[in-house]
Amino acid sequence: MSKPESKKDPWFYDVHEFFPGVMIGKTRNSGGNWYYRYWVTGEGKYQSKSLKTKNRAVALAAAEEIYFDTRNRPRKGEKIFSNTVDELCDWYLEERRRDVGKKLITPGRLVTIRSQLVALRKFLGPKVKVSQITAQKFLGYTEFRLAKASLHTIKNERSTISSVFKLALKHGKISHEQLPEWEKLKRMEEPRRDSFTVLEYQQLYRQIRYWAVEGEGDDEKFLRELIRDFVLICANTGLRYGEARSLRWRHVRNIHIEKAAPKTVAVELFLTSDITKTDKSRTVVGLGGQHFQRRKKSAVFTKPDDFVFCVREGIELSKRQLYSQWKSMMDFVGLGDRKRLTYYSLRHTYATFRIVRGKVHPQVLAQNMGCSVNFLEKHYAHVKTEEMIRELTRTDSKDEGLYDFLQINLE
Repeated sequence: MSKPESKKDPWFYDVHEFFPGVMIGKTRNSGGNWYYRYWVTGEGKYQSKSLKTKNRAVALAAAEEIYFDTRNRPRKGEKIFSNTVDELCDWYLEERRRDVGKKLITPGRLVTIRSQLVALRKFLGPKVKVSQITAQKFLGYTEFRLAKASLHTIKNERSTISSVFKLALKHGKISHEQLPEWEKLKRMEEPRRDSFTVLEYQQLYRQIRYWAVEGEGDDEKFLRELIRDFVLICANTGLRYGEARSLRWRHVRNIHIEKAAPKTVAVELFLTSDITKTDKSRTVVGLGGQHFQRRKKSAVFTKPDDFVFCVREGIELSKRQLYSQWKSMMDFVGLGDRKRLTYYSLRHTYATFRIVRGKVHPQVLAQNMGCSVNFLEKHYAHVKTEEMIRELTRTDSKDEGLYDFLQINLE
């Protein structure tokens, strides 16, 4: 923005310009004190400051000191005026959006960060100047959030907020003294991940086909058939929700039918790094190959680059479409009271069943799921505890043993 045309300002008089666009003067309300004024071209407004003196020579010296202190900041990419909290958050999101383009973070991670910054905006106030924020201000964040969020969620939000302010410090937007100061959190156990029990999964598997055909009209029936396959494939392969949505036919490498057990249909997938959460490609082997066969048989778009789960227009199945049907599906199959079960629970179900069966080495399972063995141990420790209880209390009789359900075909 260019500097406004020079006009006589009745409120700013006795002006002395000591550099182009840099001046001192007095205002009607200054009580005779001098004011510093500097037009900041890149930000389209004046920087003004009271010099708190009536002595012209002292005022000029103070004004020069302010000017020399601030004139180089725009050249370094730094703003002279303090950002608001909204502006700081928007700037940080733009930085992270660039990281998505560089494949440093996933689009899903960006969505999570955006959600976490909503809480920060509410806590600090969107229009509050960042320069007014002190490190001690954040000591009240945990109490502010406890009414609506778990300690685990708050811990993750605090980590993101710290990252915002560290990057802001690096870019000269805040001072070191403004880095957030946090109160201690009590030690937390990793949150238990909800999964279907064997009986619940059997219930889902047996009823979901009837739910699919009872949609209202051809469009809803089509969508429900698509979601049915999505659900069963996620539960049989352990794919992440986002990985399954991004799956294309070129990722499906092989479907294998066991000769000794014709009903056992395995599938081999090769996930390229652009669709995985870890940005690393991996091979996934799972059951449920028949669901891929059924999907391809009924699909219109089956070229290598077409989405496995796509709607009639050939675009990927959206989150809105998936979640618009989840409650209906769960109510129909008789699991509507299990409010904490979501699409993500299908991956947790896969991991739980594999661990309980005890026939898969942890390293193999971790590689198949695209996570670490340490991650499995932290998030599924309760599964091993339950397995120990069953093992230590089972009887010799298969009819009475609590371990029998491990032999149930999960399909």
